[in-house]
Amino acid sequence: MLYTVINVVLIVALAATSVFALVMYREFRRFRFHSGEYASALQETARAMDGVERAVAHVHGDGAQTLIALGERIDAAHRTLTSLKTAETAATVQLRRLEKRIDEAGALAAKAQPAQDKTGLALEKAGRRQLADEAVIWPVVRGAGAGAGAREA
Repeated sequence: MLYTVINVVLIVALAATSVFALVMYREFRRFRFHSGEYASALQETARAMDGVERAVAHVHGDGAQTLIALGERIDAAHRTLTSLKTAETAATVQLRRLEKRIDEAGALAAKAQPAQDKTGLALEKAGRRQLADEAVIWPVVRGAGAGAGAREA
């Protein structure tokens, strides 16, 4: 009886192994059938990865060039800013000098103003005298001209 139980277990194990081998055989056949598709898919994947590598290298190279150009422009901007600050400082110094000279000229003008006022008053008085003299002379000349014209008529 023991012999029969062992035989049954061995037969079941043999049947299970046979079924498993049959399933594996079908799987291998399917893999063989699809191996061309898998190979082409792997080749496409390899080409895509090469393209990605080239793109990354290109982006890296372009990024490096852009970074270098940007650094150069930033340096140029710093130099321009420095020159502008220097020019601003020079303009501020010049402005201070001009303000000082304007203040000095204003002070000199204020000192000269009283003398100018005296001169201006003298000229104004002389101008009034001349107008008064003309006012006296003009009617005489007019009258003479009118009298001469009346005599001729």
